[in-house]
Amino acid sequence: MAFIEPSRFEAAEAFVVLDDHRRSNFAPLIFRTRDWGRTWNSLATPDLRGWALALVQDPVRRELLFLGTELGLYVSLDAGGSWLAVHARLADRLGDGPGAP
Repeated sequence: MAFIEPSRFEAAEAFVVLDDHRRSNFAPLIFRTRDWGRTWNSLATPDLRGWALALVQDPVRRELLFLGTELGLYVSLDAGGSWLAVHARLADRLGDGPGAP
């Protein structure tokens, strides 16, 4: 197991990110439970690229999720039903880009 994120809103809800790329499985493996781990549902969609590394739930909006993969950052506005790639030049904004001293 690579990463576990308990829900900030429901005690029975949690997210798990699995990493199986060392066995040549490069699919994003992200799951959610809403019943204390009895059942798990995949949050992976065809929109995602690269294996998943970490998932974080927004502390204010329950349905807002952030997912880091080996190839980028994704955001879900609908609790993992769909994902949007973040295409900002974050390195430049953090001072690590070409304009950094």
